Parts: sequence; C-alpha cells; structure tokens
Amino acid sequence: MKFSKWRGLGSDFIITVLDKNETGDYAPVSRAVCNRKQGIGADGFVTLSQKGAEVFEMKTYGPDGEKTAFCGNAVRCASMHIKKSGLIKSGVFKLITAFGTIYPEILGGRLIKTDIGSPLPLSGGKLAAKVSIPLCGKKYEAVSLFLHGNHTVIFVGDIRSINLENASELASMDGIAEGSRIEFAEKISGALVRMKVWRAFDGQIEDCGISSCAAAAAGALSGITENNISVLLDNGELLVEFSPENGRLYMTGPADEICSGVFNNNFILNQ
Repeated sequence: MKFSKWRGLGSDFIITVLDKNETGDYAPVSRAVCNRKQGIGADGFVTLSQKGAEVFEMKTYGPDGEKTAFCGNAVRCASMHIKKSGLIKSGVFKLITAFGTIYPEILGGRLIKTDIGSPLPLSGGKLAAKVSIPLCGKKYEAVSLFLHGNHTVIFVGDIRSINLENASELASMDGIAEGSRIEFAEKISGALVRMKVWRAFDGQIEDCGISSCAAAAAGALSGITENNISVLLDNGELLVEFSPENGRLYMTGPADEICSGVFNNNFILNQ
C-alpha cells in the first residue's frame, strides 16, 4: 500500500488512495502507522476512495484507530495529495466526508480553499450566544457555537497573559457546553486574530483549522471582528471567510508533502 505523509501547519497525516472497490478495517493500519516510536508517526490516517470523475470519499482515523471528527487541516492535505497524484484535472472537485460533501479548491502553490460548513447554535440555545467567563481573576466575554463539535471562543486582551493550564477549570462552568474546545482569541485588529486552543481530553493543541473557523464565526456573528479574518497560529496562518449571504465558512491555508513510500504489509498484519 502506497502512502504519502503531509503537513497542514502543525498537524501531520498519512494518506493513502485505495484501489477501486477496496474496503477493509483500517483501524489497525492507523494504529500501526501513526505510532511515532514504532511506526511512521502522524496525528491521523486518511483513506481516499475515488467514486467518480473528480469525486472522492475521505475517511479519517486517529492514532487510536477510531474514526475522527471533521478536520480542516486533514482536508487540505488530502486535497493537495489528490491534485499532486494527478487524479483531478480542474482545481475544484467533490469530496465526500462523514460530515457532508464539500468542494475544495486548489488555488495554486501550497494553498487550498475549503468549505467548512455553517456554524450552528448549541442545543437549546441561540447562535453565537454570549456568556461571561471568569478566568485568572478576570471576566472575559465568550461566544459559544457548534461547528463539527462544541466550541467556546473567549476573546482576551493579551493571549500571552493566559495560562492554558487554567483552562481545565472552565470545562465544568456554566455556559461551557460539554466537551467544548475552548479557543482563546486575541483581537489584534478587525481582520487579524491570534489564537490558542485547549481541548478537554488532550490539553493545548496546535493549529486547529476547525477552531480557527469557530473563532472567525464567533467574531463575525458577535461583531467583534470583520467577516474575513486572518488567524495567527503557532505554526502559520489561516484565512477564514464568513459569508453572511449563505452563513458558511471558507478556510484557506497551506499543505506540504513531507515524504512518500510503501507500507510494509507484514508489519501492519503483525500489530
């Protein structure tokens, strides 16, 4: 089985294009190849199946072998791999994911523009509901929404003053939806935000594309930022556009190939 390893800012993925009609249980494969000490090492494993002319299905797995939530960084890497492999002729194609069909656009160079979908209200609430959050002796304005998962975006004056180790205190507070990713966003200007992300099950994470889109949606819907913003992350920058006309988010960012090769099938079978 051939593979290619790609990097989308701070996340890396191992990607393979399956043969026609090829099916199987890819959880053991993901566990084997994502292992950073005994395998290739990656944040996730992605399979791509061609379903028609310029139509592909994408499935993503975590290092534990479980199928994962929608990942914007993985979509960019998979899209660029499809283009580099010569499987599409145009710059726009159809990509079927577990969370719906999207139409990535290859812009040239390293950049891909992706439709991320629409932010939704949390269960029983209204879209972009504002709450006041106490943290480190201060009160901050937060905006909650759903975008491929629960998010609480907290706008702070200086992100360097925030100790993300204290973010665990927020998980059980009123106004924070269960399982929320908590995004800390510093507004530098109406069109520029610096952001860090905390997630309940693994603490601080780097360069999350979906969290960047959640922060952009929260800022646009609450009037804190403009509709189109750049999000500064630890390992790079993403452009996120919110369309008031259709309520959808569009993310533009890079993807870079690291290496390619062939899996040793015996190694995977012995796991």
